[in-house]
Amino acid sequence: MRRGHLGILPLGSFCLFLSSCSGAVAEPPSETEPSEVEQSVQAVGCRPDFALSVASNVVCKVDKDSHVVYNTFELSSADLYRDRAGCFPDAYQLRRIDSISCSFSTSAEDCIGRSGVLVGDFCPRPRLSEFFGTLSAPATVNVFPGPLGAGSAYVCWNSAFDNAQVWVTNGSSERLFGSGRSGCQSESGIQAGASRVFTLYTDSGRAIALAESSVIGVRAPCPPGQVPRCGEACYPAGQGCK
Repeated sequence: MRRGHLGILPLGSFCLFLSSCSGAVAEPPSETEPSEVEQSVQAVGCRPDFALSVASNVVCKVDKDSHVVYNTFELSSADLYRDRAGCFPDAYQLRRIDSISCSFSTSAEDCIGRSGVLVGDFCPRPRLSEFFGTLSAPATVNVFPGPLGAGSAYVCWNSAFDNAQVWVTNGSSERLFGSGRSGCQSESGIQAGASRVFTLYTDSGRAIALAESSVIGVRAPCPPGQVPRCGEACYPAGQGCK
């Protein structure tokens, strides 16, 4: 992202964003692949309740934007979040903390005022976003009169896990509804007064429940232009039974 010339920030101003302006940058934390993150989770039936614990002052990412006569460096850090429920590992969230512009001939180390500038994404993992998923479904579905009037719900999900699964519970029974990082499909046969509970899990082991949504069938009159007849099914007004 290109920005206007901001000028060189004094080193003292930059220190306000960092815990220390002396010494070399610490070694970048080792990256953990998403699959390893998923395997490291041992909680059962727990939903994330993350809260900010520490606003990190360790620069872990530097983006360089070159202009005609100057360079702009955007420095990012990682905030630390902890799960208040106590069943998820610590997670991190990127945030940009400062932007510095220097003349084109000034080295990155001299511009930023620190030795050993990190280039690329070296922020700790797992990421906060990896422990959240979305699950959308209508709260109610219309159930029209007649044996064929059962309702249908269109359910969509999205998560950071390739092996995510959605399970649906109907009373005392449950079954696999869908799987994969994301998807959409319909659940049919919902009768009036009946409910369906959809739960999004991280994987087939169902160790982590990321999201949940409930659907209930609500009795509704026939659609416009139709009337209940022929065994209380909805038929077009003026037509006989089929």
